Amino acid sequence: MSKELEALNNIITKLEKYEPQDALNLINQVILEFALTPPSADEVCKELSEYWNEPILLNPATCEFMNIECFANDINKVTHRQITKWYDHDNTYLFLVALPPHIIKLIGEFYIGVMNDEMS
Repeated sequence: MSKELEALNNIITKLEKYEPQDALNLINQVILEFALTPPSADEVCKELSEYWNEPILLNPATCEFMNIECFANDINKVTHRQITKWYDHDNTYLFLVALPPHIIKLIGEFYIGVMNDEMS
């Protein structure tokens, strides 16, 4: 089940127990939490895999998205299916392929989450 549907099901279950104003406060809290939660690596990989029509993984050693062939062969070699290049010395990343805006936004939000995790 997607994150959105799971959150919605949780809200509906909890709303039955609350008065209208309390229910509205709960909805606002859940929406805020959802909006502030960055996408996971799995969510980004799923979107990229659907877009490319092939499995895309996150290399945990380099925090870069790439296909299995690139991951299995030489992780330092840039191939046409290495999606991003992460520069952790200055917390920047480079897109190595053209992607639709919604996937670029998703990847950007993922890396913001990575940077926030490293800072905490």
